[in-house]
Amino acid sequence: MSGNKLKLPLPIVLLDAIGVIVLGLGLHEHFISSPLVPEAYHFDRYPIVLMVVGGLMILPMLFCTFRQLIGVKRLQSGNANNIGGAGNKPKGIQ
Repeated sequence: MSGNKLKLPLPIVLLDAIGVIVLGLGLHEHFISSPLVPEAYHFDRYPIVLMVVGGLMILPMLFCTFRQLIGVKRLQSGNANNIGGAGNKPKGIQ
């Protein structure tokens, strides 16, 4: 797997980075008493909202990574099964 590298789109990487920051802010506001977000932006249960929104922003990166890893795994297993050569043609192809 040394030749196979993950190719992640830049918008997904940026979304993940922003999501990590938002999640970190939510965790900090929830568990530590010193606020990082100004009082003017506080609303009811905003640390929980920050944690949920940050977690949702991280999900596309996880899905993209897992999809690529599954694709690489299938490609590797397909190449291992295809060593025999021409005998593995699908039906209908001549």
